[in-house]
Amino acid sequence: MENLGYLDGYAPSARFAYGIPATVLLIGLVARERQTGFRLPRAAITVGSASYAIYLMHLLGIGITWKVLEKCGLTAFLPREASFLAVSVAGILAGVIGHRLIERPLIAWSRRLFERRPRMAAASGRSTSQA
Repeated sequence: MENLGYLDGYAPSARFAYGIPATVLLIGLVARERQTGFRLPRAAITVGSASYAIYLMHLLGIGITWKVLEKCGLTAFLPREASFLAVSVAGILAGVIGHRLIERPLIAWSRRLFERRPRMAAASGRSTSQA
């Protein structure tokens, strides 16, 4: 609808046009999971876990892939759909790789860092209120 000019993607109405169906879909998936034990495929869980990293890194993957396609001369004869698929997959992969190599290790490190602090104070014989 945005591409056809019927909907301004930045208008408040777009929040409802996108948000309400997304909410209904999420409620339906949760209800199905509770009733039937339905589980998402591992790939969907991975993409969901990496969603923030995908948001941050997708343009890097898309840009690099597009430049490789150009340098190899593939953009001249590949169908637009194939180019779109290639850069889309590359954007998602860039985020998943970033999630696994950067985001998850940083989260684990920060959790260890903050878990260690109270123990260190207790080990020294002082409470955190005395410090």
